[in-house]
Amino acid sequence: MSRTLTLALCLVALATLAMGPAGAQTVYTPDRAPTYRGSQAPVINPYTFQDSEEIGRSSTTFGRQLHKLGRGLLNTLTGVLEIPKRIAQVWRDTDPVTGAVVGTIEGAGWAVARTATGLYDVVTFPIPVPANYEPLMEPEYVLPELWGATVPGLAGDR
Repeated sequence: MSRTLTLALCLVALATLAMGPAGAQTVYTPDRAPTYRGSQAPVINPYTFQDSEEIGRSSTTFGRQLHKLGRGLLNTLTGVLEIPKRIAQVWRDTDPVTGAVVGTIEGAGWAVARTATGLYDVVTFPIPVPANYEPLMEPEYVLPELWGATVPGLAGDR
């Protein structure tokens, strides 16, 4: 008997929550968002699970500065990954011996360049140099397929 009563109460509570106040379903939009102490509460996008403030954050100056700082830290710490990346690329295009020798030399050069640009980004992150906080190197990260950046034509290119 108690299970039936508990189940019935749960169903009534769910139905009440689904119908909203006075039986009408309430839809929140950014212009009709509920307020809390006079400020507008963030509205969660049901498709991306991001609030309305997060969507436009990267287009702000502060968002671009933080992106440049993050890119700089990541490139400073992972610049050394250019060495095995270049070895694998040259190895795939030629033979194992050439890949190991030439890839190591190329990778060392790219690792120094990647680490240096990472340090540059960390030091100059509040300054919009280059214009609009753009990256100095393309691709933006050592392993764009791992970090999420998509660069057209990267597959197979060195």
